Amino acid sequence: MAKRNPISHIEWRTRDPERLKTFYGAVFNWKFSEDMPGYTFVDMGGKDIGGGIMPIKPEDQMPTGYGGYINVDDLAEVEEKLIAAGGKVMMSKNEVPGQGYFSVCLDPDGSMIGLWQSLPKKERKAAKKAQKAAKKEAKAAKKAAKKAEKKAKKKDKKDKKQVAA
Repeated sequence: MAKRNPISHIEWRTRDPERLKTFYGAVFNWKFSEDMPGYTFVDMGGKDIGGGIMPIKPEDQMPTGYGGYINVDDLAEVEEKLIAAGGKVMMSKNEVPGQGYFSVCLDPDGSMIGLWQSLPKKERKAAKKAQKAAKKEAKAAKKAAKKAEKKAKKKDKKDKKQVAA
């Protein structure tokens, strides 16, 4: 039997993310987080499927609406099959750093189909470790800069006292 490709993520595409957050928060008590710049994650209270709100600009050719992301092993291979079967690729192989890649497609009726290709577990772990190290390094650099700025202000203040004397 052929491998199944489960839906792993539901995404709403909108020109007004705040309106959707207000609506779904009020109706279903869902929670939202901005863990990635320009993208809102939706906590629907379950662990089996994730959700997100993707803002789209008026000039984007993306239709508003929502659809699911289907897990695949090879985006390029599935995109080829999709086109051959009458679908259309709107956005191809966009990276979600440290997680994987996605493509946004349309079926022959114009309904959105998201494709998701995860990075291998080993690569996801390594990327997460690198992100953590980069955060730690940035924090240390910020602390060092603050310390240097404080030291420079102190020296400037001392120099002004000497000039005044």
